[in-house]
Parts: sequence; C-alpha cells; structure tokens
Amino acid sequence: MPNINLVNTTQSKRTALEAYRNVYAIPVKTVADVNNIINEINQGRIQRYIEFYNYMLDRDLDISSSISSRIDRVISPTWEVTPSSNDPDDTAAAAFVSDVLDKIPDLYQRFLSIAEAIPVGFSAHEFEWKYRNGNLEVTDIMYVNPRRFIYTPQWQLRLYDYGLKGAYGEELLPNKWLIHTSLERQGDPCMYGLVRGIAYPFLFRHYTQKFWLHYSEVYGQPHILVHVAETTPDDVIEAIRTELEHWSYDHVSVVKGDTKPEITQGSNTTSVDGFERFLKWSTDSITRFILGSSDINQAGEVGSLAAVQQRATSVVDPKRNRDALAFSATIQKQLFEPLINLNMHLFTKRPTLPEFRFKYGAASEPEAESAPATTPGGQARIPFSRELAKKADWA
Repeated sequence: MPNINLVNTTQSKRTALEAYRNVYAIPVKTVADVNNIINEINQGRIQRYIEFYNYMLDRDLDISSSISSRIDRVISPTWEVTPSSNDPDDTAAAAFVSDVLDKIPDLYQRFLSIAEAIPVGFSAHEFEWKYRNGNLEVTDIMYVNPRRFIYTPQWQLRLYDYGLKGAYGEELLPNKWLIHTSLERQGDPCMYGLVRGIAYPFLFRHYTQKFWLHYSEVYGQPHILVHVAETTPDDVIEAIRTELEHWSYDHVSVVKGDTKPEITQGSNTTSVDGFERFLKWSTDSITRFILGSSDINQAGEVGSLAAVQQRATSVVDPKRNRDALAFSATIQKQLFEPLINLNMHLFTKRPTLPEFRFKYGAASEPEAESAPATTPGGQARIPFSRELAKKADWA
C-alpha cells in the first residue's frame, strides 16, 4: 500500500451518482424480491440490501422503533477512557485519546451512526485528520452510506460506488477508516446484522396489513340497501341508485311509496381477529429477535408489571453488553491504535491501548458493567479525568 497524505486525502468524496440517488430505488413487494436481495448479499453485493433496510424502516414503525431502542440502549451520552495500567505512558495515552474524542463535533451522533452496524451488519466512517499543536489528530468521523460498498470474494470490504471504482471496488486506505461490524450470528459478513433475520417476517406483516385494509374496505363499511316495489320503473331505480351513491353524513334524500332504505353493518369479526392475532404475534417475535427475550419485553399474562419495571432498570441486558463490547473493541483497535501509532513522539515507549467503555450509570447494575479496580497484572487502575489532560505536557 503506497504512502498517503492523511491530512489532504478524502477517499469517500461523494459522486454525483450517489448525491442524487434515491434512498431506495426498488420497492420490495414479493417473496421473490426478498430472495433476490438475500442472494445478492450472499455474493457480497450490498446496495439493494441497504435500500431494502431503508424501505423497511419507512413502512414498519414497530421494526423502526425496536431497532432504535436496540441502538439507544448501547450508545450512552457519557463514556470513559481508562488507562490499561498506572504506567505514565499508559496514563498519557488515555489522556491524549480522550482529549481527541472530546474535540470531535457531535460525538454522540457519530457514535449513533457507528452503531448502525447493528441492523445492517457493518457501518463505515472515514477519519478526517489534521495537525493540532504538532500532533496528528482525528478531527471528525464522517459517515459513509454502506450501500456504496461491496465485498470481494474473500469478504474484504471495498468502496464500490455502483461500479465506478472497478468490478471489486477500491481498497480502503489504511488509518483512514473505522469499519464497525455487528455479529448477530457467526458466519461470513453476509450473515451479520438484524435485517437478514427480519426480512421475511417484515414482508408477511406487510401482506397482512394490506389484506386487512382490503378486508376492512369491503366488509368494514356499512351497506345501504333500498327495498322498492316490484313494479318500480327502471328509471326510478336508477335515480335512487344515483342518490345513494352521493350520500354523505350531511346528505338527505326523500323517496316515495314503499321504498325503504336499510343500513346494515358488517359483523364478521372472525377474519379481523385473525389479522390482529397474526400482527401481534409477528410484532412480538420481531421485537424479541431485535431486543432479546426476557420478562422485560415479554412479561406474561400473570406477570407483575411493577416487578418487570423494576427489573428493567436492574437487569443487565446481554444484547446491550455484547453490542457495547464490540463497539469498544472497534474504537480501541481502529481509532485509538492509529492515534497512538502516529503520535509516538508523545511517549517514551509504546503504551498499551487504553480501554473505552460507555457509562450507563445504574447503581444496581452488576459489577461486571464497570471497570475492575485493578488491572490483570494487579496494578491499581486509574480512571481518566479531565485533570490528567491539564497536567499532560501536550495539553
């Protein structure tokens, strides 16, 4: 890989094709459409898979809400960087990377977009590097739409831009990218993320809602019948029919003789109950798949609501912990490591990577949710504080 100028290089600059492209170009209407999208992602082609995800969010509020809840659980507005030991270089490294993070604009929003890997399997962000006080620092973490990428046959992620950068795209430049992945299950990258698991349930829910609306349109509205005498002329019957077609809530009509209007209300609720039961079951299934199965989101018919609400603030969510650990590993490896490697003049020797974690703040959470008091080597762990940044030589 040739040497690059990190400061003056932006690999993900948007093309006109990307700038004016629709959020989703092809709506998904049939099982065959979903099959084709799954086959494409199995071959490493990502574009329609991401467009399908956007289409899904726009059309299913339950799925959109559950995915937002899954992401919001993980990304906390407060975080901490902890030195791996009380060694001066390790402490200085933690202070340095913490200071860099503090200066990145809208960092919370950047973290949220990084966590978009949870539904689609990966998220891609390009670093903006600048010199500041003699140090080479990341000054922004720029979101890049995942539909612009492709996987090679060896499952290497590359910038593709719909073929403008070659059949298998352009290799990502070193120290320029943060690629976060979310392993909902093990396998090749095509298996990552939530969208694959809810693709078919989403489609069947969409069918059910469509059929329910059609059923309600046919059987849910009142039916107006008019009884007329056998000898009623056709022109009179046609005039009555015309009147009925123009009826509204403020419309009145006068008919003569034995003509009697009758309004009947559809009363077949069996099919309606079937639609409702299926939608409720599918909503519960999708919610459990996204958020996890526990008494917090599935209390049971005889469960205590108060007990569930209490557990919601005290029980450690395994999915949240897994997502948080994966997020921390990405930040440490792909952000902290290049920051330290490119600023070795700040240290007397190579420091150990600092640890990153979100602070969830619930006092009743288990001890495993916070950092242990000592390092694996038995040394006292020194959490980062703003005073460290003030005392550091480079601050």
